[in-house]
Amino acid sequence: MSAALTAKAPIRVLVAEESEETASRIDSVLRDAGHATRIQTTADPDEIGRCLADNDCDIAFLPTAAEHFQTLIEQARAANRNIPLIAYSQGPPPETTGTIMAFGASDLVCLGDTEHVTHVAAREIEYICQRVRAAQLARQLKEVDQRCMLLLQGSRAPIAYLHEGMHVYANPAYLQFFGCEDVDDMLGVSIMDFLQGDCTGDFKELMKALRTSDEEMRFPFSATSLNDTSLDGIMVLANSMYEGEHCLQATILPAQSAPLHSAPTPVQSNLDLGSFLKVCDDTRSEVTQDTAFMFVAGLDGLDAVRSEFGLLRAEKFGDRVFMLLEEHAGNRPLLRLSPHEFAIGFFGAEHEAATNWAQEVQRLVRDADFDLDAGKHPIALSIVGVPIAADVEHALDAGYQTLLDLDTAAKPGQLMVEGGIAAIEETPELDEAGRMLARITEAIENQSFRLLYQPIISLRGDDDEHYEVFLRMIDSEGNDYVPDQFLRTAIEHGVAAKMDRWVILQSIKALCIHRGKGHNTRLTINVTSNSVADREFIKWLTVAIKAARLPSDAVIFQITEQDAWNYREQTADFVNGLRRMHCQTAIGRFGLKDDPFDLLGDISVDMVKVDGSLIRTLQTDSDAISPLLKELQKLGKFTVVPMVESAAQLTALWQAGANYIQGHYLQEPRPEMDYDFSVEEDD
Repeated sequence: MSAALTAKAPIRVLVAEESEETASRIDSVLRDAGHATRIQTTADPDEIGRCLADNDCDIAFLPTAAEHFQTLIEQARAANRNIPLIAYSQGPPPETTGTIMAFGASDLVCLGDTEHVTHVAAREIEYICQRVRAAQLARQLKEVDQRCMLLLQGSRAPIAYLHEGMHVYANPAYLQFFGCEDVDDMLGVSIMDFLQGDCTGDFKELMKALRTSDEEMRFPFSATSLNDTSLDGIMVLANSMYEGEHCLQATILPAQSAPLHSAPTPVQSNLDLGSFLKVCDDTRSEVTQDTAFMFVAGLDGLDAVRSEFGLLRAEKFGDRVFMLLEEHAGNRPLLRLSPHEFAIGFFGAEHEAATNWAQEVQRLVRDADFDLDAGKHPIALSIVGVPIAADVEHALDAGYQTLLDLDTAAKPGQLMVEGGIAAIEETPELDEAGRMLARITEAIENQSFRLLYQPIISLRGDDDEHYEVFLRMIDSEGNDYVPDQFLRTAIEHGVAAKMDRWVILQSIKALCIHRGKGHNTRLTINVTSNSVADREFIKWLTVAIKAARLPSDAVIFQITEQDAWNYREQTADFVNGLRRMHCQTAIGRFGLKDDPFDLLGDISVDMVKVDGSLIRTLQTDSDAISPLLKELQKLGKFTVVPMVESAAQLTALWQAGANYIQGHYLQEPRPEMDYDFSVEEDD
């Protein structure tokens, strides 16, 4: 049967006799019921068997008056078990319905009873449609399973699946961690054989707890590898499925990268969230309102570090800053919110003393030696201080939201206490802004930019090739800058539109070359508010797209949520203009506003890329990304989730309904569109 049947393609009907009158009656009944049909007739048993065996029909009508009818229907059923076989008679049937169905027919009808024929045909057509959908879902599930297996195989994180404590799968990183050279050395081996004695009892208790819990659990362990090397780390355990069997997914993390989840103790640093809030609340009750502050700090400049040096190096910078904060916090409670975000409870000091302390912390970070190519990638710490009136948790939430709202990319190292921005070393910052504008002007004149491409991967079995385009600027000294370092300055001085046009032209050129090699590739290209507000931009873009002779759906234009809010009317006109060109649109960095869906009421985009910061809340009690994805799904928007860093996040996002993902876990941005989107079929 044709897979297109579900899309109102004609139903291919086989009538097993030569009578045109009978074929016409059956065709008329089906068409009156609203089904498009394509009729073929033959009385030759061999031809009937061939047609059924080759799936050249979707439904077959066999006459009970045919010679050797029982043999005919048995042979037809043997040729194809799935195609509905409807036996029919012109008058009262010679056999009962039960007898005919026992031969192998799906049902027995009398052509004179058109209502019965209509209902039986509708039922059988629905059956074959459902069978096609089930086959498509099974194929897509198989492709997703294969894609997940490819991702597991390429993951840098050690990952294994355990059934009753025995290894049933281990990826190369896991084998390397435990000193195994061959996967056969690991399969069927118990994890208990690697754990050191003190850990085995705790591990057994944890496995019992996981039988009745769906929560992810972390298990600090000590183990011995096959080559007798002592190992320490954190094993993240979660219920999962592998080849249809219930099992545990075990992911190994370095010991220092996982937060502590032990019982709350009165320590002042390296706390988990619950313990941090409790310590702050206890301390808050002992001081006055004027001497209680919640500081939330975030590292700026890490995007450039991640791009050039990788995720691990960037995380080590976060470790170094955390150590500095520990040294400078004294007895104050300290919490690491994420690899690059921190919270400090500051009690017993007036506003001036608290501000001076925060400035000193910023100076320590600014002067720290991160060994970053002689200052090529400056690292700064932005800090927000919120007075704690009564509720510690509310102060933490308010400080964190304010930190997100600060445009730290354009002006790193900001300090905000009680709503007033106190920029440190204002004159050098202004000088640096002027120098950056000069670099931008020079880059535009010399066209010294380069493009990188990061794959956007479907979690729903689609095999379309899709990349997002990222821009890098190169100055006269060969230094590479990411957009967070220069784009805001370019927008503020009205030169970003020129950069947008350069990016679009170069991206389209690269896309044409790539599609010319047989790839069905799409690109998502980011545009700035300068282009959105430019009424001539759509006219220019129309000419550019037509000149490239690209399909209209080959390019998706993306605007940030913040730009769409700031230029709401212009963005709506911009999106409508692109829709008239039959081009798709997207909103990026979505979900940071209090009511982000209000924006979608006026600006009807096709795709929504949520802000990467939200993925930190995934699989936590304060999960903000899953309900966001579900609401977007109800609105019919395709969703993209960036900054995916682990297999656990990938699985959780699939369950949450995300359509597409991207991130360094899959592939970092590269100069070439070289990601392998194919999924090999089993032999």
